[in-house]
Amino acid sequence: MKATYRITCIAAGIALAGGLALVGAVGANAVTLYDHNNYRGASYSGVRASSLGNMNDRASSIRAWGAYTYYEDAGYFGRNIRLFGSYNCLGGVSSEGMYWFESWSDRISSFR
Repeated sequence: MKATYRITCIAAGIALAGGLALVGAVGANAVTLYDHNNYRGASYSGVRASSLGNMNDRASSIRAWGAYTYYEDAGYFGRNIRLFGSYNCLGGVSSEGMYWFESWSDRISSFR
């Protein structure tokens, strides 16, 4: 009985380790948009999104691995900005074509 228990535990450990490796691989190529600054609040994750659904125009911070283009409108339309990496506050991020008081906080509707 002890041998069966040991084999079951080993198999479970291997399955868990494989699952963690898979989660890390997905996370390494994804973007997570957060409702609030400092990566807090509701979130939306994906590799690309032509529409953010409930998170449309709500992102205040971004955690990303790699470079992505973020768009003001759904379907990859409107003003856009290419950002690399994570930003804990989009309130300080602006781009060409924006007025002096505008930022990318609460403005993103799609990304790829």
